[in-house]
Amino acid sequence: MFDGTHQTPNYKTKGIMFLSVENINTLLSNKYISENEYRQRFKIKPQYLDVFMTRIGTIGKTNVITTHKPIAYYVSLALLRPQNIQSFFLSFIIQTSKVQQDIWKRTLQIAFPQKINKDEIGKVTLALPLQKEQIDIEKLLLKLDKLITLQQRKLKQLERLKTAMLQQLLANQRFPKVGFNDFKDSWKDYRLGEVFDEFSVKSKRENEYKLLSSTTSGMESRSGRVSGHSNIGYKVIDNGDIVLSPQNLWLGNINLNNMGKGIVSPSYHTFK
Repeated sequence: MFDGTHQTPNYKTKGIMFLSVENINTLLSNKYISENEYRQRFKIKPQYLDVFMTRIGTIGKTNVITTHKPIAYYVSLALLRPQNIQSFFLSFIIQTSKVQQDIWKRTLQIAFPQKINKDEIGKVTLALPLQKEQIDIEKLLLKLDKLITLQQRKLKQLERLKTAMLQQLLANQRFPKVGFNDFKDSWKDYRLGEVFDEFSVKSKRENEYKLLSSTTSGMESRSGRVSGHSNIGYKVIDNGDIVLSPQNLWLGNINLNNMGKGIVSPSYHTFK
């Protein structure tokens, strides 16, 4: 197990790629150091199938080196050189909750950013099967990683398609650029206030209906009460009602209720 350099490098536009904790997901960076600086600072150099682990900030994230090119790295990363353990298996098992809890217990939490010392990483306990089983497990998990990557690409493509369709199908004009063949009539202009009505029906009993919350991810069920207060007087909503949470630009949101009959905070605006 080895530490990276503690000194801030003299960055170059080309040379040996230099990694830090923020590069853990891709092991790619646009920062470089000279070959001379690399030779001077790194007696133990990262090699193919070594494992990087973050040891500062978000501790315990890992990735496996899959290139034969030289890599330089900062002290925020620890370099793990697998011995009698498969590289990807090591990377995966460090992500399990039991190992993460062990890492957390050994973390220095008196400073910010938090960090774990190199010696403490070496004391983390792992339960290991025989090497053949390690190989089978890592093959399965790598296949799942590949499927996740493919699905993420499909999701991004669908999100781009939806954005394009919103612009083409719902353009603010009488005749949208794209439409269905069965519909030829021009669109009519309305004010927003003409297509919905604000309403306010208040609950009369404690926990009269399930408690709902409008979030940036959609309508969600929530347990308990806001700040411990009674929920009598909360607003009653049905499926299909619109809920507006008029908070700031980062937390405010508007949602269509699809959670059934419920109650929401009286600070929300509710519409039919």
